[in-house]
Amino acid sequence: MITAGFHTDTITPTIPVKLSGYAGTREATGVHDELYVKSFVVQFEETSYGLVILDLLSVDDELVEYVRNEGVALGFEKNNIQILATHTHSGPVGIHDTDTGILKGYSFFLGEHSEEYFKFVGEKIINSLKKALEKQSIQHVKIGKVKVPNVSSNRSRPELDYDNTLLAFEFESEEGEKNLILRFANHPTVLDASNTLISADFIGDLYKRFSSRYKNILFLNGACGDISTRHTRKGSGFGELERIGEVMEGKVLESFREPIYEGLFDDIQMEGQLFEISTKEPQKLESLKHRYSELTDEQEKISVYSEIVYAENQVQRIIDFSVNVVRIQGMVFVLMPVEIFSTLTLDFIEAGYYYTSFANGYYTYLPDSESYDRDEYEACISPFARGEGERVVREVQEWVQGLR
Repeated sequence: MITAGFHTDTITPTIPVKLSGYAGTREATGVHDELYVKSFVVQFEETSYGLVILDLLSVDDELVEYVRNEGVALGFEKNNIQILATHTHSGPVGIHDTDTGILKGYSFFLGEHSEEYFKFVGEKIINSLKKALEKQSIQHVKIGKVKVPNVSSNRSRPELDYDNTLLAFEFESEEGEKNLILRFANHPTVLDASNTLISADFIGDLYKRFSSRYKNILFLNGACGDISTRHTRKGSGFGELERIGEVMEGKVLESFREPIYEGLFDDIQMEGQLFEISTKEPQKLESLKHRYSELTDEQEKISVYSEIVYAENQVQRIIDFSVNVVRIQGMVFVLMPVEIFSTLTLDFIEAGYYYTSFANGYYTYLPDSESYDRDEYEACISPFARGEGERVVREVQEWVQGLR
């Protein structure tokens, strides 16, 4: 029999701390809602699986390696622990190494590495996994699927189709405890750069709304590299978080009225694979700096500044790109260490493949080719060469389909 357990703990940092996610970090002045680590563990025969969600902008390779190494002592094989971020832009800096590797120079929005906060989060994850293992029982699961219109859109090309599919998994133990896992694609950027309160953004409001129904609520962020509330939100304050939360709460409840599956939780699988991906050739530094000096539009300046940072710190090369798959009751989550564009993944949703971002590392955006042609911000900050999004997704999808 398959058994599963859940656990939640706080990872809210102490103040003073800087917040990450926008061009330029800012000082936090307080806490609006707590940030959490949430763990879902599954055991089948002698194999243990772990899914960890953090209310942070993203996770670093080093954190993934630390947790997987420590998880061996708990009985996990390294590739059977998946660590994801919800991608709040009102969470702390400190997790990422911005002095070496592919994120070198990106401290302007990721901040400086904090060994203290890194260790704090790492230890919280291990403890959360341990506690979840202790709470396991046989589970029944109900799965809902529904479209959520008007909450978000393609943020640079709002006329395009985008991923607005909400998946909801309601787990109920034999003891009657209920837990919820949600998957939806949307940037948690309702709170803009003027906000200085720590928050999980609209996801934090969902936690509050469902807290009376469910012991633990986990949120997986989908293929949201090109999706946000930029064209749909009615404000940038906490009232707007509540409005969006109310809409999404209604949609979750609607999805359970006609579930696509209801029965014993008896299907879990995790797999991992490395793919090669090419980074882009840096542009000429002098030309970029001259262009930057002549710009007046702030968004364009941020884009060109990103190219300057890349040119100062990187060279074109081939890197390994880790992709993981989690299958739950036939629903396949393809976990990517990037903010992947939904335009690259829309064709696979109806077949039951749900691309999911911010998993097991962070390499900024994986855009489509048109984003490069349009000189969009996401293409400017991405380290990858034009066309690599389409090519890598083709290879990944062939591999994933071969697993079934």
